[in-house]
Amino acid sequence: MAFEDINLTAVFVAAVLKFILGVLWFSPVVFGPMWLSEVGQEKDQLIAARGPLMLSGLLGLVSAFTLAVLITLADLGGVQSLAVGCLIGLGIMTTQLGALHGFEGRSFRLLAIYGGQYIIEFSAMAAIIGFWR
Repeated sequence: MAFEDINLTAVFVAAVLKFILGVLWFSPVVFGPMWLSEVGQEKDQLIAARGPLMLSGLLGLVSAFTLAVLITLADLGGVQSLAVGCLIGLGIMTTQLGALHGFEGRSFRLLAIYGGQYIIEFSAMAAIIGFWR
């Protein structure tokens, strides 16, 4: 695999979509109020926190690029990439987070919020990268 084999436009679009999905996921109309309750924070605390939001966008680029490398190395098509994204979201991200939640005594409800986010975001990113190869 050569670096030129990776579609950087697809990586960027996938990262932007991940960011948008995250903003929607934690919005007041989806899981925002439930999430705030679970983590013990107030809406005003989050509005002031611009740094974590910018970090989230940067880390989304890293996640999308990493997915692109894996998808390119495995020479996957769109549907296969979607399946791999779903497996990564569920079988790696959510399970590892579940172990941490167990040790930290966090609720299953919070794990479900985060796990659902990972499954949807990684599936969407992988599909974009896989179909746009």
